[in-house]
Amino acid sequence: MKYTFADCELDTQVYTLRRAGQAVRVRPKVFEVLCYLLEHRERVISKDELCEAVWPEQFISDSTLVSTMRAARRIIGDSGSHQQLIQTVFSYGYQFIAPVTEVGAASADGGASAEPEVVQASTRRQLTVLFCHLRDITSLGAPLDPEDFPDVLHVIHETCEAVIQRSGGYVAAVLGNGVWAYFGYPQAYDDTPHQAVRASLDLLEAIEALQPRLEKDWGVQVQARVGLHTGVVVVNPSEAAGLVDVPVGETPTFVDQLTTLAPPRAVVMSETTARLVQGAFECEDLGPLPLTSGEASGVAYRVYQESQSPDPLEVSASPSVTPFVGRDAELALLLARWSQAQSGWGQVVLLSGEPGIGKSRLIQELNQHVQQSEAACIVFRCSPQATQTPFYPIIIQMQRLLEWQRDRLSEQTFENLEHVLQAYGLPLEEAAPLLAALLSLPIPPQRYPPLSMSQQRQRQRTQEVLMEWLMAEAERHPVLVVFENLHWADPSTVELIGLFLERVQTLRVMTVLAYRPEFESPWPIRSPFTELVLPRLDTSAITTLVAGLAQGKALPAGVVQHVVERTDGVPLFVEECAKMLLEGEWLEERADHYALISSLPAREIPVTLQGALLARLDRLSPGSEVARLGSVCGREFSRELRELLEGVAFFDEGTVERGLSQLVEAELVYQVGFGSPHQYRFKHALIQEVAYQSQLRRSRQQMHAQIAKVLETQFPETALTQPELIAHHYTEARSYEPAVSYWQRAGEVSIAHSSYAEAIAHLTRGLEALRVLPDTSEHIQREIELQIALGTTLTVTKGHGAPEVGQALNRARKLCEHTGDMAQLFPVLGGLWEFYELSGDLPAAHELGEQLLQLAREAQEPAHLVVAHDVLGDISFWQGEFVESHRHTEQGIALYEPSLHETLIAVYGGYDPGVACHCFAAFSLWYLGCAAQAVQQIEAALRLAQELSHPYSLAYIMLFAAWLQQLRQDWHGALEQVERALVLCTEQEYAFLLAFGTILRGRIRVALGQAADGISGMEQGLAAWRATGSEGWQPAHLGALAEAYGQNGQPAEGLKRVTEGLARVGATGERFYEAELHRLQGELLLSVATPDDGEAEGCFHQALVVARRQQAKWLELRAAMSLARLWQSQDKHQDAYALLAPVYHGFTEGFDTADLQEAKELLTELEG
Repeated sequence: MKYTFADCELDTQVYTLRRAGQAVRVRPKVFEVLCYLLEHRERVISKDELCEAVWPEQFISDSTLVSTMRAARRIIGDSGSHQQLIQTVFSYGYQFIAPVTEVGAASADGGASAEPEVVQASTRRQLTVLFCHLRDITSLGAPLDPEDFPDVLHVIHETCEAVIQRSGGYVAAVLGNGVWAYFGYPQAYDDTPHQAVRASLDLLEAIEALQPRLEKDWGVQVQARVGLHTGVVVVNPSEAAGLVDVPVGETPTFVDQLTTLAPPRAVVMSETTARLVQGAFECEDLGPLPLTSGEASGVAYRVYQESQSPDPLEVSASPSVTPFVGRDAELALLLARWSQAQSGWGQVVLLSGEPGIGKSRLIQELNQHVQQSEAACIVFRCSPQATQTPFYPIIIQMQRLLEWQRDRLSEQTFENLEHVLQAYGLPLEEAAPLLAALLSLPIPPQRYPPLSMSQQRQRQRTQEVLMEWLMAEAERHPVLVVFENLHWADPSTVELIGLFLERVQTLRVMTVLAYRPEFESPWPIRSPFTELVLPRLDTSAITTLVAGLAQGKALPAGVVQHVVERTDGVPLFVEECAKMLLEGEWLEERADHYALISSLPAREIPVTLQGALLARLDRLSPGSEVARLGSVCGREFSRELRELLEGVAFFDEGTVERGLSQLVEAELVYQVGFGSPHQYRFKHALIQEVAYQSQLRRSRQQMHAQIAKVLETQFPETALTQPELIAHHYTEARSYEPAVSYWQRAGEVSIAHSSYAEAIAHLTRGLEALRVLPDTSEHIQREIELQIALGTTLTVTKGHGAPEVGQALNRARKLCEHTGDMAQLFPVLGGLWEFYELSGDLPAAHELGEQLLQLAREAQEPAHLVVAHDVLGDISFWQGEFVESHRHTEQGIALYEPSLHETLIAVYGGYDPGVACHCFAAFSLWYLGCAAQAVQQIEAALRLAQELSHPYSLAYIMLFAAWLQQLRQDWHGALEQVERALVLCTEQEYAFLLAFGTILRGRIRVALGQAADGISGMEQGLAAWRATGSEGWQPAHLGALAEAYGQNGQPAEGLKRVTEGLARVGATGERFYEAELHRLQGELLLSVATPDDGEAEGCFHQALVVARRQQAKWLELRAAMSLARLWQSQDKHQDAYALLAPVYHGFTEGFDTADLQEAKELLTELEG
């Protein structure tokens, strides 16, 4: 029967309620109350009659009835103050007073009513699918008459449907050989898989109980088997009257195959479902099954019965306990309260927090501490399916205590109850019948006289007996009493807790009441109450938790950050997302680490979380639909959803407002900012994802396309400031042509703001979208532009020698040569030369530099000429050709104009070439012996970088300035400069420069007396430098490290680094530090336990040869001083003076530098 009233439609056949066309979540008892009032709307229904009809043979408190009526009024839009639909008759009962129309009843001709069915939109969601397969219907005697066969099936089907609906499932299809059911549709619950498994066991019991009737009436027997699997299903409600929802996807196919392999009279579930109900049921591993569906076959499990665990905490915890992190302060507080409770000062802790925040994990940790003492822990767990079942958590705990087996209730079970009551000193004559009635446990005949008290008195005495039991337990030893999921508690349990809390202060009891924020505590906060709200985990705690799950094995860069961004600090989300990555196809476990073998998923939701997240949404109507629309907009969305989605989503303004209010109240979204229109943000990224993925792909594509067009046409400022937003929507709409254009624009905007990580992401998305389009000349040109931008941007974040840089720029070079586009070739070569330089291929880099100069001269483009001279100045310096380097950098400085900066950055990439020209002019001058001019050039470079306000250029030149200060042996000034640079590099995530700066800082610390820390830092920096793919500059880094080891009394280690450095000089031709390496080799040979003067002298002579060939007066001076000291120690003063004096007098500036002052002192000594 269907009843329509106000804006509601209630269907008693399919057990649904719709309001304003939207499905409304209804608890079973609330639905039964509405049905009863509607069926008997012609009269007033007394409270006793209503209780007996809805809760037969149960003790119902007034609070239970009142809360149920309040819920019934709320879901149909009524209230106790207005009473437009349901009227309260004071002190008596209730009557349904609104006009009602009955629809859907059979018509006179036997056809269905003409009233149209409200069509539900197709949906994509994770369900637990159940298939009850009626494999064998066997005749015991004469063959079954064909006319009787439909009757047999009808009885079996009717029985199955009743069990499924009673268990919270949805009957999807009734076929000749079985029944399909969905759990999690149209309403998801937190424990949907558990519901499905319990329903499967109940189905077998119900069919078995039906056997006597089948044998008596038709002479047949039936064998049933049940298969279960949890997966994604697309449900397409049929628009034809009388047809059922048809399952679409791999999941139903998998279930069908799983069921056919199941033994007779058995429940078999998939590995996925087994994981979701882990510990709650007794199962047998059936091993891998040869299934042919697209789903992974995995392992199947046969289910026997629910677990008889004595402690719910054992079920809630997986066998491998999650690392306990980030909750030390909270645990310390609980243990302090427990200590007080043990001393006789009863305590109450109100533990609240959002779902998954770790309430149960904290309680579990507390329980482990409690069990170490002579104490008891009693756990009561409320259920979302029993919010109107009086004393549900008490009953479940007592059943567990009595080792309850529902299919084998006997006199022995009652005797167990008697033994328990006797153990606690409770009077059997009254307590046993009262608790037996509460448990619906049959009392053996003539054991006790019938209870002769009113229902109200019986309820009160039952509460008192339960109280006496808890108090007797506290008399024996300290007790930890836990009520979990109190937000799902039935009113009678809440009332009992209130009575208990009034007495707890004088007992050795600590009571922990755990609940979600939506629960409003009815108890005033007073002594000895403590409120404890669990916060989210910080990044450090998340990192520790993920490391624990990885069992200490190293994880690839980005994995932890991926988990941090996706989980918002909720421990359950962290755990399940991390497990998903560790066990999935993205990471491969190795001996001591995990290797990344494919890109991390952007939208994957752990199967263990999908049901719970969807359940939170499904409780809200129209909030869930508004959330789905908002999820298409992104993590943040505007109140103006209707305008954005006009034509593809049909909601009036009032519906959107109600939905937003529901979402805010449920703490699924929150309002951000104070502008107009109001902006909203999903509290968790995973909530947005589950809302997004529950919609069909084609529906999402239509909405994305509409949003992109509206943003493009009505919000032009978005196209200018947030092109990536429009690009995203066009990509998701599969409109790739405009998407590529907007991704490129987004990359350019990010580069202009030095947001390089974002730029790389945008440009990469653009290239991915471009690959879908045909290879036209226009698309090839677009790819060249994207590859150039990507390559030059990658140099900033990963380093010039990173393989990714070479891949992008070489691809662009190949395309330019294919098309003959010389204009685009210049910026490609402008990025490639440094890739080859840092990769250690200096000849190739020099060749590209010459090609750049030729192209620039032919085009007579000033900006290109600056770049070309900077490139050749840089490469010449690396090759030890300091005069040539200075010549090119001088020309670059002369041509440079600050107005060219934007053009130069676009062409050249990471840093400004004008800054770079000043930089290498400084170092070529330093090596040539012009110290004062070198300082002037580095100061000019610093000023230019600051004027340009270009972060990468500033970080770059600050590090080179620190290096020059290091060469001048201004250690304190160098440290101050490098620390400032490292702050900027860290903030901007400049991996290449960060590694360089770490090496510099380490060397400075060694010079300042912090040898151990300094050398450790240098080694770390060198490893980070190599990790960027850079082979270049290593001779200098190794030389600095060798010198540090020598100063720390480790010449042997220093010699190893020198040897490695000289080998790299020979392999790469990078010679600007070659003379210094030979000099350091000689110094270290003199420092070993058995010095070799002859070999050391040879090293110093080689250093002099190299320095003179390079015209490097500074290097010549240092080599001459080392050799002069050696000769001084050998009493060759005259030879030493003759060597050093002409070198020293060849300088015309820089006499305040440490090296020249030291040379002067040495000459004075030699003269004496």
